Amino acid sequence: MPNKRLLDQAAAGDSLIFACRTYRLNAIIIRKPPHFNGIVIPILDGEGKGNILPCRCLKIVTIQGFKIIQYGEVKHWIDSAAYESS
Repeated sequence: MPNKRLLDQAAAGDSLIFACRTYRLNAIIIRKPPHFNGIVIPILDGEGKGNILPCRCLKIVTIQGFKIIQYGEVKHWIDSAAYESS
């Protein structure tokens, strides 16, 4: 995943574009609602630790064009959300 500084500097509504590779997520928390856009299906790897991109913002976060793997066990559906548009 890009460094936390890049994510912190992104403004609400900014588009963050990710190249095709595997991003291992480690303590990335979304505090503003950016748009995550993957090019040629990059992989978000949660390494079996649970949440992939936990959100702490009340706006819609768009994640498009990624393959998500090893996201761990979902214990509380009420705290987890995913919406796939076609």
